[in-house]
Amino acid sequence: MNPVGSMTGLVLTIGASVFGFTVSTWGIKWNQKSIDELARLRQDAHDMAGKVANCLQMLLEEVMDVLHQ
Repeated sequence: MNPVGSMTGLVLTIGASVFGFTVSTWGIKWNQKSIDELARLRQDAHDMAGKVANCLQMLLEEVMDVLHQ
């Protein structure tokens, strides 16, 4: 058994493991950031829909008041 070859293989294996762990950790963080952003956008859309509904309700009330006069 060649000790230099064995050490090189061991170093490459450890290096590849560390690289793979780093890439997967970065991917998880990126996905979590995307999920958080989507949740925020969903909440913004929900808030905007509520504002639009309130405006439409006020508009409808105004139209009904004008029609009943």
